[in-house]
Amino acid sequence: MAVLAFDVDGTIFDSDSIIVDAFAGGIDDFMRRQPGARLDLPAKSDIIAQIGNPAGAIFSALFPGLDADSRSLMERLCTERLSAMVRSGGGGLIDGAAETLAALARDGHRFLVASNGRIEYLRSILETHGLWRLFERPVLCIDRASGRRDKTDIVREYVRLHSSGNGVFVMIGDRGSDMAAARGNGVAFIGCAFGHAGDAEISSARHIARRFGEIPALVKIIEASFPTPRIMHCGLLE
Repeated sequence: MAVLAFDVDGTIFDSDSIIVDAFAGGIDDFMRRQPGARLDLPAKSDIIAQIGNPAGAIFSALFPGLDADSRSLMERLCTERLSAMVRSGGGGLIDGAAETLAALARDGHRFLVASNGRIEYLRSILETHGLWRLFERPVLCIDRASGRRDKTDIVREYVRLHSSGNGVFVMIGDRGSDMAAARGNGVAFIGCAFGHAGDAEISSARHIARRFGEIPALVKIIEASFPTPRIMHCGLLE
């Protein structure tokens, strides 16, 4: 059975309805701590465009006038706001995600979290919606101590940990960063056209799901292409 590495925001979860309020609250919290600061709330389209990038890069792009320490504080405050909103019922799973993940788990597939987000936010989503137990440990994230720079590094480490020859490895996500992580590590990729960017960033992918419920059929196609279970290599990707 395939090892399935899932992006989270835009692939399993939709933060569209809460993301602006979370950033607005984070900015308010920041300015209470730094009364002299004056910051504008980024446009929703600008925030959505950044989702999928490493968390630090998101805040560098959205708040370029802040120094490194201030950006780190802003990141923490916005993440805390976003996580709290998720745990209070904000946002929601992508249609069909819960049922499809349960079916894939029953079939014996193994799940990994492959996200550029912070662990606090990822846990808030997966725990709130009863999915945390489905994903294997350790959950690899980007943090200042890990030395991981982006999702390509995360997937590389997962491949090393899960390349024992017991199954095909598939990266599943909605952004160009997900496809780049798959291609950079020579593993299969399923693009999710129902995510934040539609199919704009993943249109060159061989396998594209237009609904979450299409993922199992695409996984079967990938598995059938490789009857001897193994990690796949770069030449097999388009």
